[in-house]
Parts: sequence; structure tokens; C-alpha cells
Amino acid sequence: MSRSSGKKHRAKRQERKRMQHRQQAGSPYQRIGRAAGPVECYITHDWQAGGMAVILARKETPADGGVLVAFLVDLWCIGLKDAWGRIGVSRSEFEQAVQRGPERDRVDLALVKRLVAGGIRFARQNGFRLPPHYERWLKVIGGVGDTETADLSDFGVDGGLRYTGTIEGLREKLIGCRVEDFLARPDVQYILGPPPDELFEAQDGDAEPEYPNEYDDDTPDDDDAPDDDDAWDDEEEPDPIILANMRRTVNAVRAQMIARAHQWCSDHNEIPHPRLDNAIAAVSLVFLGTGTPADCNDPARKEEVLSHICAQLLAEVEPAVRLEIASAFEQVKRFLSQWTTLEEAFDIPMP
Repeated sequence: MSRSSGKKHRAKRQERKRMQHRQQAGSPYQRIGRAAGPVECYITHDWQAGGMAVILARKETPADGGVLVAFLVDLWCIGLKDAWGRIGVSRSEFEQAVQRGPERDRVDLALVKRLVAGGIRFARQNGFRLPPHYERWLKVIGGVGDTETADLSDFGVDGGLRYTGTIEGLREKLIGCRVEDFLARPDVQYILGPPPDELFEAQDGDAEPEYPNEYDDDTPDDDDAPDDDDAWDDEEEPDPIILANMRRTVNAVRAQMIARAHQWCSDHNEIPHPRLDNAIAAVSLVFLGTGTPADCNDPARKEEVLSHICAQLLAEVEPAVRLEIASAFEQVKRFLSQWTTLEEAFDIPMP
């Protein structure tokens, strides 16, 4: 046997050993789930009042270092809305992620498991699509048990559901019925409004989060679920005159609210956030949309409704810029705190 042939055989044997080791070890997510190690968890401070829980957790494992996982749980409507993570996140990187964006509280792992399990059950119960490959990230927190019997005491609002966001976002998530039928339900409240496209786009220099794809499994995504949207292709076009007047109203209110926000920043010695104009525009469009609930005029529920609107809008932002835009929404909340109700804040005389 020649020397070159011997090298080829050795290389093949080594490759077979690596494959056997990988099969025995399983996916990195299974390995992380089996590994012993503490899980440190944080949740947004106003998750109960705002109806949206943004959860960050990190598990320290010997083989992979720190593993970051994030869950977005909509307590009022969609349930588990997003789940993603990264392998190889250092302690300092995790601390920076926790400190950026809205205020967060450290919580026990038991609360995280309860909310994530409830989010899965709530999504299935109300006909919403679960995030693709969410199961792999459940392994980081040690699983959540039987979701069919999960605790739903934290879910729902006023005995029903409340959706805040865009029609497009609702169409993407809703698989149990048609959007029009869902919004017509008597137990569903909704706040609709298309945020400006530029708010949801990463600017130059924004780094995309790294999602490990080396070990992608063959689990089919829920995107293969049947879609009933085709039945609505023949909807009647809106009156162009009415549409033009609506755009005029929206643009006028948006421009005045942005000017007010910058004046407020000047009066309170705050530097306007780089994305303040986009955040103000998004919130303005929501309040000028259809279906705004009556409690927008209730001073006692002002913070609750505003927090939920901002959280829902934030959920549609690209992960690469989510933390940055969260800071812009926090400045919007401070700006709007000068009015007793949200309806009063957006009651702007038209020219």
C-alpha cells in the first residue's frame, strides 16, 4: 500500500469516528439540555401590566460556554410569539443585553417555564403559529413539561384577547381562522396600524444575530400550514378620496407629534433618541388605526395600554435592532406621560 493510500484510509477512519461521536452526542441543543449548569433569567419589569414578557436567559455549560436564549410571550393574544438563541455568549455579553432596552428584573427559572409553557398552550388554543424550531431553545431551560395542562392564569385580558400590531403581522401568525373572522369575534379587542417600514429595517452597521445552523434538524416549520388568505383576493378597493384624506390626517398628526416630542426633549434636557421619530410615527399610526379600545381614554389603564402597544410593535422589529428601538419606545413613554390619557395625547386639531 502506498503512503498516499495509507493517509486516505486514516482520514476516512478519523471521519467515521467523528461521525460516530457526533451521533452519540446528539445535537448541541440536546447536549446543552443534558449538561448541568445554572440558568440565569431576566424578564421585562412591566410584563404583567403591559401584557408582553420579553425573557432573556443564559445557561453556563462546560462544552459550549454561555448559551443565550430569548422568548417573547404575548400574554394577551398570540402566546409564544418568538424564540431564538445563540451558543457561545460570554457573561459580559449577556449582561450588556440585559442592561440594554427596557428595565428587567431577575426571576426564578420556574416563572420562565410557566410563562413559556402557558404561551405555547395559549397559542395553540387560539389558533396562532408557534415560532419555528422553538423546541430546541426549550432544551436550554430544561424543558417546560406538559403544555396541554399549562397554567393560563396570566393570559388573556378582560376575559378575551387583545391584539396590537399590523394586519400583516396578524396574517403571518394566525392559522386557526381568517383574519377577518378573528377580528369580528366579540371577545377580541384590537389596535391596528402599520408602523413605518424604516423602523423595522436594520441600518448600516447593525449586526445580525448569529443563529447556529450547523445542526439544523429536519423538523418541518409551521410555515407549511394551509393559508386561507387566497379567499380574500377579491376584496373591494378602498375609495381613493377617503384614502387620500386618511393619509393627510395621519401625516399631519405624525408630524405634530414628532415636533412635540423634540420640544419635550429640549425642555427636559434629554437627547432625542436616533430612532425617536420612527417610534413616535409607529405609535401615532396605531392610535389612528381602526379598533382602538375604549380604555385608551381611561387614565387608570394608560400605562398598561401604552406598554402593550410598544411591546407589540417591538415584537415586529428585526432582532438586530430590537434592543436599540426598545430604548426609543422608552423615551416615547416618558414623552406621553405628560397627558392624562392616550386619547388626549393624540387629540390634535387638524389644519
